[in-house]
Amino acid sequence: MGGWMLLLGALLGLVWFWYESVGARDAANRAAGELCTHLRLTLLDDTVALARLRPVRSPLGRWTLRRHYVFDYTDDGLRCLQGFVVLNGRSVESSGLATSHSGPAS
Repeated sequence: MGGWMLLLGALLGLVWFWYESVGARDAANRAAGELCTHLRLTLLDDTVALARLRPVRSPLGRWTLRRHYVFDYTDDGLRCLQGFVVLNGRSVESSGLATSHSGPAS
């Protein structure tokens, strides 16, 4: 009986992690889209990609997951630049764009 309870607990933990990950990715997509729209940029592929995941303590002292997402955008339709969104749980902690870029390879 104890093995089933452990298996059920692990399964519930995986479902919770998946649910939180989907919500966090949606929040990151919204933040990247709003940032690009506000700055009149084009968000390429209309999506973000998870670059880093680590446990951290929130300002209230609770354990949470900090997720770093990256996304591609363009300012002129030719260059592909990269931006980022950092979430603490489901809250956007910071976001930004590439500060410099190299031109097309010659």
